[in-house]
Amino acid sequence: MLAQATADKLIAMNKKLIDCDFIETPGPNKEITINAISLNGNEDFLFNISRGKIPSLTVEEKKKLGNR
Repeated sequence: MLAQATADKLIAMNKKLIDCDFIETPGPNKEITINAISLNGNEDFLFNISRGKIPSLTVEEKKKLGNR
């Protein structure tokens, strides 16, 4: 597990995508992985992008959620 300060530093770091000129979002229930590297070359990153389906709620389920 990373310390929060380390995670914040990695998130804020400028990155360059590797072998990727543009990102095409995946289809439903599909996933893509994109490689990146920090601009200083010290850190490698993998971005996993997936697309799922949000289930529909019934009227009764919506009412229950509204009562929280």
